Amino acid sequence: MGKCTNCGAALDPGWKFCIACGASVTAPNETRSNGTEADETTARESDTPSTPTRESIPSAPTRESIPSAIRSDEPDDEPLPRKRMDAAIIFGIAMAVGGGVLIILVAMALFSPRG
Repeated sequence: MGKCTNCGAALDPGWKFCIACGASVTAPNETRSNGTEADETTARESDTPSTPTRESIPSAPTRESIPSAIRSDEPDDEPLPRKRMDAAIIFGIAMAVGGGVLIILVAMALFSPRG
């Protein structure tokens, strides 16, 4: 299990997004190099004005909807397989029909006029 780079929550290998914060989870072959982190820290340490101007304040980014947070191994376009009737269900139906026929035969024998 990995950890989210944004919030540190435990991640399942099949997840596309962190379930705690919603951050995108990078695949194992898309890991960041050590040089990228060093570049980010130097960019933060560069000379920036202490008070931001109106133009430099970014607006809130719009979040895209998450289509599916869990990766599936099979495509979604395939129809579901048709369920087969279990042998126990078929046996139960046959016993119910046989019991009904037996009740009708016994009722006919008991209540038929004798002659």
